[in-house]
Amino acid sequence: MRKILVVLLVAVSLVISIPILSFAQAYPSKPIHLTVTFPPGGSLDPSTRALVEGAKKFTNQPIIIENKAGGGGTVGLAEAAHQAPDGYHFVSYVVSAMTRMPHLRPLPYKLEDFVPVMQFAQVPSGVAVQADSPWKTFKDLVEYARKNPKKIRYSTQGASTPQEVSMELIGRKEGISWIHVPYKGTAPAIAALLGRNVECTCVSTDFIPHVKAGTLRALAILDQQRLEDFPDIPTFKELGYDFLNEYITDVGFFIAAPKGTPLSAVEKFDEILHKAMKEPQFVQTLKNMQLTPFYRGHKMLPAYFKRMYDDFGKVVKDLDLKVEK
Repeated sequence: MRKILVVLLVAVSLVISIPILSFAQAYPSKPIHLTVTFPPGGSLDPSTRALVEGAKKFTNQPIIIENKAGGGGTVGLAEAAHQAPDGYHFVSYVVSAMTRMPHLRPLPYKLEDFVPVMQFAQVPSGVAVQADSPWKTFKDLVEYARKNPKKIRYSTQGASTPQEVSMELIGRKEGISWIHVPYKGTAPAIAALLGRNVECTCVSTDFIPHVKAGTLRALAILDQQRLEDFPDIPTFKELGYDFLNEYITDVGFFIAAPKGTPLSAVEKFDEILHKAMKEPQFVQTLKNMQLTPFYRGHKMLPAYFKRMYDDFGKVVKDLDLKVEK
C-alpha cells in the first residue's frame, strides 16, 4: 500500500511539473506585448524601443510595443495591471508612477498588482543655473539663498517630484527659504531658466546640451554617481547631503508584468532584456539622451520598491507635500 502511495505521489508531481517545464522551455512561443506608459518622444519610449531592438537577437518572437500615455504614466500602468498574467504582457514605466504617486493621489492600482521584471536605465537629475550667473558652485547658490530668503526661484518638472523633494530637504537642512516653481515637464522647466523666469532649475539632465552649448552651468548631480561626460560636477551625496539616498532621488525605467505572471516567464524575459542591454546600439541610444544603462534583476526589486515606497511616504508627511483627495 505504501509503495502504491509513493508511486501515485511521484506520478502526480510529474503531471504537475510537465506543463511548467514545457512552458519554460518553449517560452516565448508567440508575440510579446509591451505597453509603454509615455508617448513617443521624451526618453522612456526611445529607450524602450532600443531595448526591444537589442532583444531581437535573443528571441525569435516579436515584441510589440503599444504606447498608452497619460497621467504621468499612471494610465498605462492602470491598464497593464488588468492585462492577462500569461507571460506575454509587460509594461515599461518610470518608477515614480509605481512607488511615489500612490502617496500623492488616488490610483486604480497598487504596487502589489505587479510582478517586477527588471530595471534597464537610470535617469540622473541635476541643478543648473545661467552660465553668466554669479554662482560657480552649489555652495555659492546655497549661501546666497540663505542670506536672501525667497530670492531664489527654482523650476522642476512637476510638483511633489523627487527633484522638489530633494531641494526642499536641502532647504530644510541649510535653513533656506526658496520658491518652488513647478512646470508640466522638463522642457518648460528648462525654458523657464533660459528665459530668466527662475534663477535655477532642478530637473533630469535634459539640460546638458545647454551646458555643452555654454548657455547653462551645471552645479550638482542628483544621482549616486557623477556623469561620465562631466566628471567634475559633484553629486549631492559628495556635497554632504547623505540623506538624499537612492530611495528618495532615484528615477529609473523598469519593466513589470501583471500579478500572477509565471515566474519562469519573468525569469526568461529578464534574461533576454538583460542581454539586450549590452548591445552597443542600446548603450549609445541612452548615452545620447544623458541616461545611464543600469540593471537590477527581478529578485532585487521587491525589497528596493518596498523601501522606496515607505521612505517616500515618510517624506510626503514630513514635508507636507500636496496630496490629491
